[in-house]
Amino acid sequence: VSSPDAAAQTKLTGGRAVFKKLFEMAPGAKALFTRVNVDNFESPEFNGHIMRVMGGLDVLVNYLEDTATLDSLLAHLASQHAVRAGVTKGAFELMAKVLMGGLPKVVENFNPDAW
Repeated sequence: VSSPDAAAQTKLTGGRAVFKKLFEMAPGAKALFTRVNVDNFESPEFNGHIMRVMGGLDVLVNYLEDTATLDSLLAHLASQHAVRAGVTKGAFELMAKVLMGGLPKVVENFNPDAW
């Protein structure tokens, strides 16, 4: 397994765990992901969605110290999701809760105050 393949597999595994937890906490949230074949966590469509989400998070983390760019990226992300029916501020707050619950399990010396 090459290094890029291992990194992609790690993102995919982590992303599946994130979405599994999200749907445990809010089963109705699955309805927001029907266009990416959410009922089959192994499908190419859902795997692609997971990789886009995890890649987006990776980009955001890399710009945490550049607030102007981070704000621009977040505004773009918000505009992409604003057009999706059912996506609310509460949905993003729930996703943040899921991430903050899972990050300490995979990030060494995780500091929630840094986030």
